[in-house]
Order: sequence, then structure tokens, then C-alpha cells
Amino acid sequence: SEAPPPLSVRLGAHLWRRDPGEPRAMSGGPVPASAGREGPRMGASPSNGFAATGHSVASGPCGMEQTVGVHKEVTSAVFRVRDFPYICTPTEKVMQGVEVQDLETNSVSSGPILQAGEYSFKIIVAWSLGHDGSIADYSMLGIAIQRVGGGSEPVVMQLELRLVNRDPCQDIAMRSNIQPLRNTLGWYPSPYAMGREQADGFLPLRSVLDSTNGWLVDDTLTVECKMTVSLSRVIPLPSFKVELPDVLQDLSSSWGALLDSGRGTDVVLVVGDPAAGEQVRIDAHSLVLSARSPVFDAMWSTSMQEQKSKEVFIDDLEPTAVKRMVRFMYTGAVGCELNNDSECVALLQVAHRYQVSVLVDLCVAALSSRLTVDIVAERLMVADLAELPALRQACLAFITDVAGRVGAVQSTEGFTQLSKKRPHLVVDILAAAFPPPTVETIAV
Repeated sequence: SEAPPPLSVRLGAHLWRRDPGEPRAMSGGPVPASAGREGPRMGASPSNGFAATGHSVASGPCGMEQTVGVHKEVTSAVFRVRDFPYICTPTEKVMQGVEVQDLETNSVSSGPILQAGEYSFKIIVAWSLGHDGSIADYSMLGIAIQRVGGGSEPVVMQLELRLVNRDPCQDIAMRSNIQPLRNTLGWYPSPYAMGREQADGFLPLRSVLDSTNGWLVDDTLTVECKMTVSLSRVIPLPSFKVELPDVLQDLSSSWGALLDSGRGTDVVLVVGDPAAGEQVRIDAHSLVLSARSPVFDAMWSTSMQEQKSKEVFIDDLEPTAVKRMVRFMYTGAVGCELNNDSECVALLQVAHRYQVSVLVDLCVAALSSRLTVDIVAERLMVADLAELPALRQACLAFITDVAGRVGAVQSTEGFTQLSKKRPHLVVDILAAAFPPPTVETIAV
């Protein structure tokens, strides 16, 4: 693609001001003509593609290998400057007081004709003049690219700029090292050079303007640019993702199936009031119950009656709650019973009786999260009876953390029962609501 009319394009004032620490492309003399062109000529319009990536192989502790690389994109473009001799020929600048060393003035640029990912770049052609505004022996032509779009982070790239000659064998190409670019990169003239030895750039300006040298074809200067841009740091190695099984869920299901099957059971829990005729028999494995409950472990390891009969009679707990506790011992899982207050309290009583501490903690957490004015006094009595400090503290905090809530709790039936059955809890509530003042003692 061709650039817009050169005289209508102006270069930003910050073009040649590199960021601190930003590497500068190597400058110096052009590649000898005998070197010829490096590779095929680039097309007349920008093109994008993918370059092959390098890789490294790292061996893991078990002989595994992993390959990493960089995703690179190659982009190229051609910038033609028409009527170049008329653009760079000195005019009345000195007479008008214009700074002739200003590269912002002595330059033309393309639009953002280079694209790589989210980044865009333009090509810049600049030249230096003598101190009197004329074309001196040390006046040089420079070529560079400038980043004009994309993120703010430096982009890793390699740049190749080529000045095209009428004779392809006379083209001059320069290539930078692989380096990060934040703003500009290229081979540009030094505007304050005092002689040829101080003049950086691509090619002497007089050589470019000499029509016999072949750099101008119909007064048009042609620059080709090729960039290799790193768009990401690492390319992940293609792999097939295998979903790992849920080992704990599988273990829980297997133990639950064993309980349901009744295979190998050697103890029976008989739950319910025999007078009411509502007894439930729960077949279980003594080793499992012993491992999960120190109470059951004491039954099977001492000379208690249950050790001989292999039967445990429970007549003061709800059969459903006992069955749920036994299932938890096997599977480590609880169902929706924690969402129901009455079922959760029944399960808490069973778990507390047989010291299944994990299940106790789960029940306490569930009950503490659903305290209300109507039930908090009842929950406080349960916590006091079962010696559950976490639930007790949660109840006292709920009653006393809002002004006026103590009075609301006092009007409930639960508080009436609390004051009759466990009156010492009334004192605890008052102590939590109205803590004694702190007395500061000053030593004299």
C-alpha cells in the first residue's frame, strides 16, 4: 500500500527520542552491494503470517518432556515516497529562522501500515541537513519504524529495513537484533553531526538523490519493512486433558454401598423405645464405628456388655438421627437435614453422645447461621446442656449485639423455659449485654 501524499504527513516530535534504557538499533554503513538481496522481495501490500517457532525441551523428574516456544507473527509492508527530491531539497528555511536540524521537519511517515496482533506501526523516512540548511557531505538518509497502536508494554520484535534500488542486486538491507520496542527503532541520521564520521543513518543523502545510483525510480523512494513480532511468551504444548476422578467421592460411595449391603456386619444398633414398638435395627461394622467414635471404640475394646453381645440398645434418641450419624461415619457426607432446625438438633444430640466431633461442628455451624429471636433461647439451652462453647458464644452474641434484642428475647416462650430450667444462663446473658466497666489503675 502506498503512503498518502508526503507533504501532508508530519512526524511526531518524539520520534527520535528513545525511552531510557530502550536499545538502539545498530547503525553504521550499509550492506555492500555484492551482498545482494536477502531473500525474496516483499509484496506491494502489507501481509501477515505465522513464522515457525523455536522450542526447548525440559526433562522432568520422571523422564517427561515439555516443549515451550514463542508465538511469532511476521508482517511486512512497502512505503513509497513520491517526489522525494522535491521534498528533501532545502528551501527558504534558514531565511525564515526554521531549525534545519529538526528531524520532525525533515521527515515523512506512512500511516499504520504494519499490523501484528494488537500492535500497529508506521514507517518513517528522515534526513539530516547541514548547519546552513544545505545538503552536506554528512547529510544522511534514515529509516525507522514507530509504534502507533497496541498495549503499553514493550513488544519483542526483530526489524529488517530495506532501501530498494532499481537494480535488485544493489538493494541495501539492515536488520536489528531481537529486542523489546516501546516507541521507535531504526537507523536514523544524527541531526547535529559535524562531519561524516559523526553521521549515522542508512545512506548518504547525496547518494540517494543522485539519479545514476538507482535509488529513485521516477523520483520515488521505496522502502520495504519486515518485522517479526513476538505476540506471546510461551506456547503451551498441545495436550489431551483427562478429567481426574473424584477419589473422595468414590470412596464415600463405596463405603455407603458397603453399609447398605450389610455384608460383613458384626454389630447391631437397636434404636427406639421398645414400649412404643418402634425399634429400628441398624447393622454395622464394629471397626468402622470404633474408628469414627471413641464411645463405640470403648464398647468393643473393653469388657462392656456390648462387647459380648455385639448389640447396642439406644432408647432415648431418634432412630432417624442415629441412622444419619452412622451413614456419616461411613461416607463423611450429610444431606439436607442440616437445613432443618429440628432434624439438625436431633443429629447434634446423637453426634454429641457418641463424640463424632466433625459432625458436631457441622451441626453447630448450621444452627449458628440460622438463629432468630424466637429460638435463640432454646439453642442456648442446648449449647449449655451439651457443653458446646461455639454454639453458646454464637447465641450470646446474637442476643446482645443489637440494642433492644435482649428485651425481645425475654418475651419468648424459650426464654421463660430457660429462666426456669437453667437460670444461670440469665446471668450470662446480662453479663454479655452489660459487661462491667474497666477500671484503670494508675500507679503513683
